Amino acid sequence: MGVKVRIKRGRLYLDVIQNRIHHWESLGIALSVDPSERKEQLHLADICRAKRESQILCGQWNLTDPVNGRKSLIQYMKELAEGVNVKTPLYRTVKYLEQYRDGGNIQLSQVTSEWVQSFQNYLLKETGLSQMTASHYSTSLRHVLNMAVKNRIITSNPADTVKNIPIPETNKPTLTSEELKRLANTPINGKLGKEVKRGFLFACNTGLRISDITTLTWADIEQRPVNNRNQFPNWIHKLQKKTKHYVSIPLNNTAWTLIQPRGFPSTYVFPVLAVSGTHTDKYIKNWAKKAGIEKVISWHTARRTVATLELENGVDPFTVERMLGHTKIQTTAIYAHSTDSMKGKAVNALPDILDVAEQKKTAEGNKS
Repeated sequence: MGVKVRIKRGRLYLDVIQNRIHHWESLGIALSVDPSERKEQLHLADICRAKRESQILCGQWNLTDPVNGRKSLIQYMKELAEGVNVKTPLYRTVKYLEQYRDGGNIQLSQVTSEWVQSFQNYLLKETGLSQMTASHYSTSLRHVLNMAVKNRIITSNPADTVKNIPIPETNKPTLTSEELKRLANTPINGKLGKEVKRGFLFACNTGLRISDITTLTWADIEQRPVNNRNQFPNWIHKLQKKTKHYVSIPLNNTAWTLIQPRGFPSTYVFPVLAVSGTHTDKYIKNWAKKAGIEKVISWHTARRTVATLELENGVDPFTVERMLGHTKIQTTAIYAHSTDSMKGKAVNALPDILDVAEQKKTAEGNKS
C-alpha cells in the first residue's frame, strides 16, 4: 500500500497503490511555471498525499477516518442528498438543518446525543412541522449518522441513545364488503372516471398500489394450469415499482372479470390510467360521496382494505404480507386496521373460564 505524488502533462495526481493495484486520482492542480508557486503547490500535494494515505490505513485497520471526521454535518448531509428527489425527507431535512442554531456546521465527530435531542426538539417545537413530518426528518438525520458509521467516519451513532420522535397514530379508513358493493353499483361518468372505478375495484381485490396499476401490462398476467395445488388460472407476477421486489397474486373471479378479455403482452391492462397525467384521487372521493360513503378514501385505501378483509376472514398475516409485497411483517401490521369485527373474534376466542355459556344454556332449558 502506498500513495505517491505524480506529475503528468503538467498536472498533479496521486498514484494510489492498494492490493498491488494502481489507480490515479487527480488533485485538480496545474503546475505553475513560477518556482516559488510551484514549490507551494508541491507542498500542498504532499499534504493531500498524507491525508489520502491516512484514509486508506484507517480503512485497512478498521479505524475512523480522521479526514472526513472533520467534515461538517451539513456538508456530509448535502453530499448524501445530492441527486435524490427534492420531495424526499433527506433532501428537505437539509433546509431545516441549515436553519438550526449552528446551521449544521458541527463536525461529524462532535455530534453528541445531546445535540441530536436538541435538534429533535427544534423540529418538533420551533418549525411548525407536524409531528409526523418532524419524525420523518429526525429519521433522515439518523440515516445520515448511520451512513457515517458505515463509512467509518464516526465510531457509533449518537442518535442510538435518543428516542426518536414517535409517529402519531392516525385513523386510516378501510372499506367494508358492503361499502365495496355500493361502490361497484355506483357509476362514474367519463372515460377516465370509468377507468378509475375499474382500477380501484381491481386494487381492492389484489392489493396493488396505484403505481403498479398504471404500469400493469398483460405480460404481467401469467396463465397457470389449474390442478390440486392451484385453482386460479390467472396470476399477477410483477416487479413492484416502489420496492423493486416481485409480487405474485392470484386473480379471483371479480378481479379477472374487471380486466378481461386478455390483450397483447405489451399493452397496458388499464390504458387510460397509464397515459393520464391527472391526479385521480379526486375521482375516488367524489365517487365515494355519490355512493353515500362518508369516509375520505384514496387509492391507498384499497391496500388497507385488502389487508383488513383478509385478516378478518382468517388469512394469516404472513400470507397477507406476501400478497401485498411487503418486506417486513411490521409494515403489514400498520395496514391491517383492527376493526370491531376482528376485536370481537379475538374476544370470543378467549376461554369461558366461568362457564357462562353453559349456565345460560341451562337457564334457558329450565325456562322451557
